[in-house]
Amino acid sequence: MHRLCKELVKQGVDVTVYTSNLNGNDILDVKTNTEVIIDGVRVIYFPSKILKKLYYMPLLKQHFLKNVSNYDLVHCHSVFNYAQNGVLSICKKRGIPFILSPRGMLESALIRQKSRWLKAIWLALVEKNNLFNADYINFTSDRELEEYKKLGLPIKNSYILGNGIELQNRKKETRRDQKSILFVGRINWKKNIDIMIESIALLPGYKLIIVGPDSENYWKKLWELVKKLSLENRVEYIGEKYGADKQDLFRNAGCLALISKSENFGNVVIEAMSYNTPVIVSKGVGISDTIEKTNSGLVIEPSAIQLAESVKKMENEELRKAILSNANKLIQNKYSIEFVVKETKKIYQICINEKHTNIRAPKCV
Repeated sequence: MHRLCKELVKQGVDVTVYTSNLNGNDILDVKTNTEVIIDGVRVIYFPSKILKKLYYMPLLKQHFLKNVSNYDLVHCHSVFNYAQNGVLSICKKRGIPFILSPRGMLESALIRQKSRWLKAIWLALVEKNNLFNADYINFTSDRELEEYKKLGLPIKNSYILGNGIELQNRKKETRRDQKSILFVGRINWKKNIDIMIESIALLPGYKLIIVGPDSENYWKKLWELVKKLSLENRVEYIGEKYGADKQDLFRNAGCLALISKSENFGNVVIEAMSYNTPVIVSKGVGISDTIEKTNSGLVIEPSAIQLAESVKKMENEELRKAILSNANKLIQNKYSIEFVVKETKKIYQICINEKHTNIRAPKCV
């Protein structure tokens, strides 16, 4: 979200970010209750000392209430969030328009998988009202919208707009290892990494590089599968990578695979595309419909056999070039940060104009 906020500021939108000092189970080493400027964006971190899973931050609500007159619009990028609920109750009372972006959290399979009954109660008693009162709900893909509708939740107005990516300098292209498959993401059950490991057993000479956080200690289980299949020399988990290290992984990979059970969008897919890396995705990934329609990647069912077959298809140089050409057009036309910022700003102005008659650059939080 920081990339979006940074670019909105460049386009004249006055942005203030309210967030917590939590980073998963860790606490960030940041000043709390104090405004800091990061890349031109005002950011305020608030402490969450109890009920951390719900982001219980009473100081956030207090600060917003004191400064509510400074904002024309609120855009929330979450659900199941206690602090956010407090802010939205103030918005409703004061007539401030707000947009909700569920970010894939309102999907029946994910709700059933973890804290099912607590989420069901929260949806019924709290979130359903917020969704009903939202001026707009932002979905990142058609798939996310369809999953939302299955839950029977209220929807007044909505729009579909994916996440934006900065286009990369292709002059830095390096020689790729065409026999390497890259996975980037959280290490958990949802990502079908076990299927990816099984596919390597069907691809002599190929290797799988796995990148991402393992906060659930799931890699231990996956490593047992690696040993069972005698793939210790062809499957490598290298933990989290950032900045130049992560960029090099994209530039060097033969292809990126994301064959998750479900993804509301699939940020890593357009990230790989921006580095001219071909992608293979499952039908459960939100962006898969767009990829299939534009022939900008290969779309499969999440199975070891289908993944192995698709990897072999990528060896066809003519097919590979066509896919990369289409992917480049796709990210430029639909997923560049410039396009996403332009469309976001339009939606912000529409929300504000529906509440007020004056037209000006919005101030949002």
